[in-house]
Amino acid sequence: MTQQNEPAKKQGLVCPECKFLIELSITKLLSIEDVFCPGCGLVLTIDRAASRDSMEALNNLNVAIENFNMVKNKYSK
Repeated sequence: MTQQNEPAKKQGLVCPECKFLIELSITKLLSIEDVFCPGCGLVLTIDRAASRDSMEALNNLNVAIENFNMVKNKYSK
Protein backbone atom coordinates (compact mmCIF):
# COMPACT_ATOMS: atom_id res chain seq x y z
CA MET A 1 0.00 0.00 0.00
CA THR A 2 1.31 3.45 -0.89
CA GLN A 3 2.14 5.81 1.96
CA GLN A 4 0.46 9.21 1.77
CA ASN A 5 3.81 10.97 1.45
CA GLU A 6 4.91 8.85 -1.52
CA PRO A 7 4.08 10.14 -5.01
CA ALA A 8 1.57 8.05 -6.94
CA LYS A 9 3.04 5.81 -9.60
CA LYS A 10 2.28 7.14 -13.06
CA GLN A 11 -0.18 5.10 -15.13
CA GLY A 12 0.59 4.33 -18.72
CA LEU A 13 2.37 2.08 -21.11
CA VAL A 14 5.93 1.92 -22.36
CA CYS A 15 6.46 2.79 -26.03
CA PRO A 16 7.75 -0.27 -27.88
CA GLU A 17 10.05 1.94 -29.98
CA CYS A 18 11.72 4.41 -27.61
CA LYS A 19 10.69 3.07 -24.16
CA PHE A 20 9.14 6.42 -23.20
CA LEU A 21 6.35 6.12 -20.61
CA ILE A 22 3.16 7.20 -22.35
CA GLU A 23 1.00 8.48 -19.51
CA LEU A 24 -2.45 7.01 -19.96
CA SER A 25 -5.27 6.21 -17.57
CA ILE A 26 -7.57 3.23 -17.97
CA THR A 27 -10.46 5.62 -18.63
CA LYS A 28 -8.51 7.33 -21.41
CA LEU A 29 -7.39 4.02 -22.92
CA LEU A 30 -11.01 2.86 -23.05
CA SER A 31 -12.13 6.00 -24.87
CA ILE A 32 -9.46 6.53 -27.55
CA GLU A 33 -8.53 4.69 -30.72
CA ASP A 34 -4.93 5.82 -31.16
CA VAL A 35 -2.13 6.24 -28.62
CA PHE A 36 0.54 8.80 -29.50
CA CYS A 37 4.04 8.59 -28.06
CA PRO A 38 5.34 12.08 -27.26
CA GLY A 39 8.86 10.62 -27.07
CA CYS A 40 9.24 9.44 -30.66
CA GLY A 41 5.93 10.19 -32.40
CA LEU A 42 4.88 6.56 -32.84
CA VAL A 43 1.13 6.11 -33.22
CA LEU A 44 -0.32 2.90 -31.81
CA THR A 45 -3.78 1.99 -33.07
CA ILE A 46 -6.02 -0.06 -30.81
CA ASP A 47 -7.77 -2.87 -32.69
CA ARG A 48 -10.91 -2.99 -30.57
CA ALA A 49 -12.31 -6.08 -32.31
CA ALA A 50 -9.16 -8.12 -31.71
CA SER A 51 -8.83 -6.68 -28.19
CA ARG A 52 -12.47 -7.10 -27.19
CA ASP A 53 -11.78 -9.42 -24.22
CA SER A 54 -8.96 -7.20 -22.94
CA MET A 55 -11.02 -4.04 -23.33
CA GLU A 56 -13.91 -5.66 -21.46
CA ALA A 57 -11.55 -6.71 -18.65
CA LEU A 58 -10.17 -3.15 -18.47
CA ASN A 59 -13.68 -1.75 -18.34
CA ASN A 60 -14.59 -4.15 -15.50
CA LEU A 61 -11.43 -3.12 -13.64
CA ASN A 62 -12.24 0.55 -14.15
CA VAL A 63 -15.76 0.08 -12.76
CA ALA A 64 -14.36 -1.81 -9.75
CA ILE A 65 -11.84 0.99 -9.07
CA GLU A 66 -14.58 3.63 -9.30
CA ASN A 67 -16.79 1.62 -6.90
CA PHE A 68 -13.89 1.16 -4.47
CA ASN A 69 -13.15 4.90 -4.54
CA MET A 70 -16.80 5.75 -3.86
CA VAL A 71 -16.87 3.46 -0.81
CA LYS A 72 -13.47 4.72 0.37
CA ASN A 73 -14.60 8.34 0.09
CA LYS A 74 -17.84 7.57 1.89
CA TYR A 75 -16.09 6.07 4.93
CA SER A 76 -12.97 8.22 5.07
CA LYS A 77 -14.80 11.44 5.95
